Amino acid sequence: MTGGPYRGAVPDAPAAGGPAAPPAAPAAARPNWRTRAARAAQRTRALTARALRRPPARFVRATARAAADSRVLGLAAEAAFWALLALPALVFGLIGTLGHLRGIVGATTIAQSRQWLLDTAATFLTADAVDQIVAPLVDDVLRGGQGGLLSLSFLLSLLTGSSAMTVAIEALTIAYGLDGIRGFLRTRILALAVYLGCIAFAALALPLLVAGPELVLAAAPAAAPWLAPLYWPLVCALCTAALGVFYTVAVPVRTPWWKDLPGALLAMAAWIGGSAALRLYFGTALGGASRLGVLAAPIAVLLWLYVSALAVMIGAVLNAQIDRTWPDPATREARRRLQGAPGPAAPVPPPRTGPAPATPPADPPAAAGSGPPPAAAGSATVAQSAPAAPADDPPPGTGRPAPRPTDHDR
Repeated sequence: MTGGPYRGAVPDAPAAGGPAAPPAAPAAARPNWRTRAARAAQRTRALTARALRRPPARFVRATARAAADSRVLGLAAEAAFWALLALPALVFGLIGTLGHLRGIVGATTIAQSRQWLLDTAATFLTADAVDQIVAPLVDDVLRGGQGGLLSLSFLLSLLTGSSAMTVAIEALTIAYGLDGIRGFLRTRILALAVYLGCIAFAALALPLLVAGPELVLAAAPAAAPWLAPLYWPLVCALCTAALGVFYTVAVPVRTPWWKDLPGALLAMAAWIGGSAALRLYFGTALGGASRLGVLAAPIAVLLWLYVSALAVMIGAVLNAQIDRTWPDPATREARRRLQGAPGPAAPVPPPRTGPAPATPPADPPAAAGSGPPPAAAGSATVAQSAPAAPADDPPPGTGRPAPRPTDHDR
């Protein structure tokens, strides 16, 4: 080393005849942006494939595949169509029910319900139609008149609403893989009963939805500081519990109620998110003078009903996939019977542990030359077992026995 160990020393040249120093490696070229992008995309694909192989990702993929196989998009559209037909008759039926319950819910709630109905009708119809047709009809219904019209509207609501409920129940049974267990008549009866239950639930929940938090605060003014923020969460919890009951009742076999809560929570979250997205879309695309004219409001309501039905069916698909992954004994047995699979095999009895039964010893083999052959032995046995032949009769007139044969005669 020339120049000492200080900084900047120059290494000594190799001795004469020694090995030459290897040439310095060229500096690696810096990859361009295309190479870096390709490497980043490859790493992203590898991470995505690794994440999709994990159990949660497999469960999500299986749920999405089950939703596609169950035709939830088409069934939700069918349910939304029937719900749109049932909506006017249902609203008039609820208003008539509230008119008969004026003494219980109060006149203020009735007035707020009337105004809510007129505001809703104004989104469909023109102002003249609301003032000249809808408002007089609603006032007559609230006063208790138009009983025949109310009865006809209620019957139409039962027909169309139960049809929408039938579609929802069939979608749920298809998602569970149990379609065919419950017949058509039983499905229609169940749909009618569930629809009547929904009407009763709506009649109880409508005053809360229309009157708002003021109704609860008026009933309990001392609890206003802490009850007001909990109003809408309590309403959402009540709706979630109602969805859980619907999922439990709609399954052809009885399952625990708590197992349907995940689907009810997902359906409630999807409904809230979908309604907020539709409200934002309607406020921007359909606000002001819309090109759709009078069709804008019916389309908006139909889309909202479609989102609601789709949320309910997505929750049902989630519950069905959870049941397929961790099956309940009742649903497992129902699927086995529906597919015609054989039942569990009968248990095999354990082997006997006692002493084996004694068997008679086998005859020892005969020595060579110590007996007749098998055929001769058989003949001798037959001859021994045959009865002895009677002795020859003496010759007549001699009184002596017949002579015995000699060796020569033999």
